[in-house]
Amino acid sequence: MKPLKFNYNQICTNKSVQAFFVILQSTSNTLTRCFLKTVRLNVQLKQGKSQKKGALHFLFTTQEKLNVQKKMWSRVLKTSLSGLLLSILFFAFFIAAKWETLFSEGGQKPLVLPSVVIGYCCDNETEWVKCPPQEFVIALSEGTFPKHNLIYQQCTRQGWPPFWTVNYTNYSLPSDERALQKRKAQHASPEEQWLMPDIYFCQGFFYHKELVDTRRNANISLHIPLTPELRQWATVHGIRHQKIHHIYHHTKQRPFLTTYNSEPWGDGGSCGERYDMIMDSSIYREWQECPSMHVPPSFWFEYQRVLNNTNHLIHPYYPPPPQMNSRFEEERNRYLDKIVAQKQEFALFMVRDCFIRYYRQDTLVRVVFFLLLSKHYKQVTALGGCKRNVEKHAQLGLDYCPKNAKNGWFLGKKYNCVGFGYTENFFSFLPPLFFNLIDGVVQMLYPYKFYLAMENSRRPGFKKFSLLQISSLIYLKKKKRYSTEKIMNAFYARAIPIYFGDDEVTRYINPKAFIHCKITDDQLKSLLRLNTSVKYDDLERNAMDIVKDELLKCVDLVKRVDTNITLYRQMLSEPVFVNNHWKGTLLDPAVIGKSIRNVLRWHKSHLITESYDDDFLV
Repeated sequence: MKPLKFNYNQICTNKSVQAFFVILQSTSNTLTRCFLKTVRLNVQLKQGKSQKKGALHFLFTTQEKLNVQKKMWSRVLKTSLSGLLLSILFFAFFIAAKWETLFSEGGQKPLVLPSVVIGYCCDNETEWVKCPPQEFVIALSEGTFPKHNLIYQQCTRQGWPPFWTVNYTNYSLPSDERALQKRKAQHASPEEQWLMPDIYFCQGFFYHKELVDTRRNANISLHIPLTPELRQWATVHGIRHQKIHHIYHHTKQRPFLTTYNSEPWGDGGSCGERYDMIMDSSIYREWQECPSMHVPPSFWFEYQRVLNNTNHLIHPYYPPPPQMNSRFEEERNRYLDKIVAQKQEFALFMVRDCFIRYYRQDTLVRVVFFLLLSKHYKQVTALGGCKRNVEKHAQLGLDYCPKNAKNGWFLGKKYNCVGFGYTENFFSFLPPLFFNLIDGVVQMLYPYKFYLAMENSRRPGFKKFSLLQISSLIYLKKKKRYSTEKIMNAFYARAIPIYFGDDEVTRYINPKAFIHCKITDDQLKSLLRLNTSVKYDDLERNAMDIVKDELLKCVDLVKRVDTNITLYRQMLSEPVFVNNHWKGTLLDPAVIGKSIRNVLRWHKSHLITESYDDDFLV
């Protein structure tokens, strides 16, 4: 190991060091002034005379002179010590803050790597509106490239420059047109200059053919033969090699193209010919021909929230967990008293459609549970399009905009339905900057003790699996999961989630903090065999016959929690996350970013330098 060397050149040019010497100079000037003032006082003491009735009298005796001198030198000593202490503390703080810069191997370590241009697409369909990058794009970019300087470039849905930008990097243009664009760029503002993105974080379904062709024209960097082993779901830090044939070089001459599939149903399209990587909401699609990684919908929704963020689900924003010592007991009880007093309603069910043609049959589980809970215990409030009980809604007097209101009309009143939670009494209009659809759902949930946070499909989690390590690949069998923002919405509103869906959600969500409804694998198979061509009422009745007995157990558990105030408060006080933190889970951009860097490395990307060597799994 090389000895650490001190980078003197960097110290001498560093502004913090210059400020340090300014403090030293200021301290020395103070000491000098104190010393000169003491000398002048001594001279005055020796010559100090006063006339009293025409006679000269010395003001001070020798002892008084010594006392004054002692007092002045004491002041000088205190000033010098305080200045010296301040200088030492400042220097120690500077060394701690700049340790990696000043003490590095060879004395040289770059603080920031070259810039990475992130291409993002707006949610709106028009190409004429300027929009900032979405929060999840920023989080994903910072998690993927923590050591780079990031530049965000707005693109159209096709991945092309917006009309207000000047583009002279398009080499498909004639040379005279390119020269004209370059002259325009010299007088354009920075936001009007088009920078070709190094990587696109867009939905990707609308990428232009010419943009996709830049990938096809690249050289193949990795060829994987299609063997029986590779037909298994393979995972490396959350990345799956499925039926991959080849991976293309990522050079400076082309962008890295990504896409995202947010729904569990459908095949998601073949990404082998169009994309370098797919971020998939589910882990069950075998037929994709490019590296795919699991990014749960809950991740995207977390970074669309305005009024809430993930840190609000841990102490001190959330009640202190029971594991904390007794000194937090009073704080926890005060918090729980406030929450319990707020919960005046029983449970909320909010689903737009009970069943549509591209849903799987297990979507009916949440509808069946709503019917069973309302029949065998208490009526559940339904505010969506599925099973909506209008009378209950009118009785509550809640002026919230329902999920499926058409053009803002509901119950004979006009509401602003830009996002959930807009009311006539709240504000006539609130821009999404301060309030959005996801925040509105949380606002609607506040009066309720429970929320039916049930997914539209149940994907089996880890079953018994075998590990087979080949080169840098770790293969896992039967890994499928899908979870959305529903359970998180309940936690933000301090309502207890009644959950159905991903069994693996307990890997990062505390199982003691919510009610987990389950059905058996045999019941799931029976559901998936149901004929969906029959009338909906018959389909619902058939689903009820299959899962009724299992879901009634969950109804009994809800009844027990609702009637036992001690148990209810206990569940409210449980931490949301396992170990009371969300770092290192799939909600952490650093975890997803590390997986993206590994995919970039397989593409031999120019963006991944030696600074990221420790990330790669060998």
